[in-house]
Amino acid sequence: MFKHTYTLLAISYGVLFATTCAAAPANCPKQETDIDYYGNDIKTIKGIPIDNCCDACSTTNGCVGYTFVEKNSDGQTACYLKSGVGGRRPTTGAVSGELKCPTQPYGQCGTSQTGALCCPHGQYCQPWNPTFYQCIAVPEEKKCPTVVTGIDFYGSDLEVKYGLQPGECCDACYNSTTCHVYTFINYREGSTACYLKSAITEQRANTAAISGYKNKLAIVS
Repeated sequence: MFKHTYTLLAISYGVLFATTCAAAPANCPKQETDIDYYGNDIKTIKGIPIDNCCDACSTTNGCVGYTFVEKNSDGQTACYLKSGVGGRRPTTGAVSGELKCPTQPYGQCGTSQTGALCCPHGQYCQPWNPTFYQCIAVPEEKKCPTVVTGIDFYGSDLEVKYGLQPGECCDACYNSTTCHVYTFINYREGSTACYLKSAITEQRANTAAISGYKNKLAIVS
């Protein structure tokens, strides 16, 4: 049986944690201790136990995982629901889990009405048109490890490239010395735009968009 643990006598945010062991939630069998799924926050729920964090993810559109902190800076538990789990960071005292997703690889994962639903590990939900979102493979982790669906990183444009596929948009950002993030928009079938960006100035909801982060190790300062 999978288990999660809180860190033995570890100090995080000035708080002392003791070790406890518990069975992982049935809907979130994969747990990682001392790991934060950094970024991709959908919302934060405070004051709930870890098992309820998994339940909240399973009933939230677009949630594929979460990071749970036993004691946040305000002394409460904090459950961070995530639209992606690519950005793993070591964080003492955090427990992160992935939702067990019923969607099959490369299966339909939503519409513009439902929003993006979950995808299997290693895939994200790509909106091809308003009635068909599909789980497809995330770009190479060394290039663009985190992709979010339904978000446009509005502004800070460096260049626009037309006619690319989502993975090619990641490649274009990765190969640019000034690109840090990008937004790919599928306006209609056969008409795509890849916006290379220097920074995240603003985040806007856009059902036709996906946005990605360039691997920080590849950013030239």
